[in-house]
Amino acid sequence: MFDSSFETTKDCLSALTVLREISRLVEETTVDWSNLVRQWSGGGPHSSRRNGSSSAEDELTANWKIATSRLVGSAKRIQDRIGPLREEITNLRDFLFNATYLREAVKGMAMNKAVYIFTVVSVVFTPMSFMLVSFPSYYKRRRKC
Repeated sequence: MFDSSFETTKDCLSALTVLREISRLVEETTVDWSNLVRQWSGGGPHSSRRNGSSSAEDELTANWKIATSRLVGSAKRIQDRIGPLREEITNLRDFLFNATYLREAVKGMAMNKAVYIFTVVSVVFTPMSFMLVSFPSYYKRRRKC
């Protein structure tokens, strides 16, 4: 019952856990980056911008926007790559489970066949054994009388 398919299933579950964790980390990074941008641009309690605007601050704002768009684009590409991988691994895991269940069913059918044969043999030979053991003692008692 326990063979290499269980090790493969364990590896699939580990890979799914790692992919789930990477996906969560990418999402958290995107949220943290958005919070950082919001704080810098004056939306948070620790805003570093002043009321006046200069060309340096405008350039910084443009750079924040570029960095944000690149981060969001990279996060989307990573999530798009993780999705199909998770689906493939899930399908492989399901296939391994189904193959294991099928193998166990075949073993169960073989065992059922063995039990059936044993039952037929028992039904045929138990009465004969009883008769062979009982009749000699019956005849011994009859001769004495």
